Amino acid sequence: MTGSGTSPSPAARAACEQVNGELSPHPTPIAAPAPDLLAATQEEAWWTPIVEEFNQQYPKVEVQVVQQPWSGREQALTTAIAGKTAPDVVYFNPDFVPRYADQDLLLDLGKAMESERDAFVPSSLEAYTYNDTLYAFPLLMTVSNPGYNVEVLEKIGLSAPPRTFDEIRAAAEACVRNDFTFAQYTAADGSLNHTFYPFLWTAGGTPLSDDETMSAFAGPEGLKALQLLRDVADLQAWDPEGLTQPIGKFEQTKFARGTELMGLTLGIPEATKIMGEGVAKGADPFFDTEEVVFGSVGGLSIFNTTESPEASVAWVKFLTSEGPMKKFLEASNYLPPRTSLQGMWDGNEDNSFKSQFLEQVNVGVLHPKAREMMDLMRPHLQGCLLGRVEPQATLDAAAEQVDALLARG
Repeated sequence: MTGSGTSPSPAARAACEQVNGELSPHPTPIAAPAPDLLAATQEEAWWTPIVEEFNQQYPKVEVQVVQQPWSGREQALTTAIAGKTAPDVVYFNPDFVPRYADQDLLLDLGKAMESERDAFVPSSLEAYTYNDTLYAFPLLMTVSNPGYNVEVLEKIGLSAPPRTFDEIRAAAEACVRNDFTFAQYTAADGSLNHTFYPFLWTAGGTPLSDDETMSAFAGPEGLKALQLLRDVADLQAWDPEGLTQPIGKFEQTKFARGTELMGLTLGIPEATKIMGEGVAKGADPFFDTEEVVFGSVGGLSIFNTTESPEASVAWVKFLTSEGPMKKFLEASNYLPPRTSLQGMWDGNEDNSFKSQFLEQVNVGVLHPKAREMMDLMRPHLQGCLLGRVEPQATLDAAAEQVDALLARG
């Protein structure tokens, strides 16, 4: 069953017609840089023809699509699980998986994926593989590559945006000489996936050891990454407000006002609405020794409390098959985890550019304490960029706290 409009064989159709059950899935889209892009798929009516198409193949399965706001979603799920009313199918970002997998609440989908593994971008499957077990079928992908201001680039005398660590230092110097800032590094809040981790990854480092029992960011790779960030800070090339204040609205940033060269993870459609066509462009991910870029994957998991596991798997496989997936991506403006859809955005400059980097996507640390780790590390990194602590001492102090957190289990 591909879902691309091809009729199943008589034998396959007969097998489908034997699947039955009632499903309450939660395919809630993820929070996006431009929420208006999700409007179509957030309408209940949008899902009606999708469910009808599914029921043409699975007439005995009743599907109820429940939309939930992103805000408060974790608490809603926790309450539903405690009350034994958990959905059968749920939309998850990868960082949700470890928490629920460790509670033994998710269905192992490795066997269901066996025949289709080659049809998905490998990084999208790695994002949902935890303790060697696959816990979701990928539905969408994002790539958070940098962006740059074309006009500022020309004014500082560069022909291309910087990519290597040495090029970043040189570009930062050129920005300062010409009264521009290099970029906004949001040190006070936000996710390290958008700030420190991409520099750590491309330098060849990782936040955690392979067995995830200890920190690994305080080694030579972490020092190389943080030293670069500190060098830019010492040049006073970061937006000083970004180092000390919470993330504000994009239109209030120096980039939007035309006095900053780069955005570390820039939403080009959002920037274009404010700055005009052609001013903001996508840039290649920064590079040192490893080709890597932060991105996210959205996928569908199944709670093992479901009373209709066969029907749940059928629904998940249907939604992530070529036809339904393409409809969802066209309506929501996301990137495809299916290899057969890699050219679907050829007419869209930004999405086509981002699609080059899908195989390089790293979704961040898959660990139940990943967010707590960031909360511990962030103030140390901020202190370093403000010149209060040297890079190696910063990493050592942060590692000591993270190791204590991990040791508590």
